[in-house]
Amino acid sequence: MYETDIKSQVDWAVRKYGGNLPSSVAKSQAEKLARDAMKSYDPSKGNVKTYLNKRLQKLSRIAYKASTPVNIPESRLMSRAKIRDFIDEYKDTYGVTPNHSVISKHTKVPLVDAKSFMMESAAINSESAFDNIASGNAQSNHNMVLQSLPNELLDIGNDIYSKGMTEKDIIKKHKIGRTTYFAKKKKIDGFLKGNSGLANIQYN
Repeated sequence: MYETDIKSQVDWAVRKYGGNLPSSVAKSQAEKLARDAMKSYDPSKGNVKTYLNKRLQKLSRIAYKASTPVNIPESRLMSRAKIRDFIDEYKDTYGVTPNHSVISKHTKVPLVDAKSFMMESAAINSESAFDNIASGNAQSNHNMVLQSLPNELLDIGNDIYSKGMTEKDIIKKHKIGRTTYFAKKKKIDGFLKGNSGLANIQYN
């Protein structure tokens, strides 16, 4: 009766929470979680997709433990999953990545955990960008490296290099002076070139 919804949520969980697990392993784990969860499903309490969505988040813990030799406390894994979900929803709603203060406030996780998660995400994005350059995907790399900027530089970086906004418009939008603008631009250029690992990337 619910097979279509179950399959849909399993596939979604594999894409979102499967991490570095082989797809067949991630799918097997997700299907097991779904089967176990459906044993307690009560249709009167909500639709099956919403019900499974929460239960299938456990796949992220399974994937993380499988790729991490260090034993991570359960509470920390839950915080990471909560942060990741909040960031996805925030970006879908506002079109930008929230900073660590916003993340901490809305998810109720410690500020230090939010900062740590964002730093790790930036490092991962930079590594992915470097891999893309090596395979010749220059434009894809350009965009990915931009998204690896620290939160306090991300919006201005996108305005400069993705949207092509003028200096005057950016200063007006962010309500900053020219000195602050050039200081931030210098940091952005240094971060982009330094973290990509390739100094010959052209940032227009």
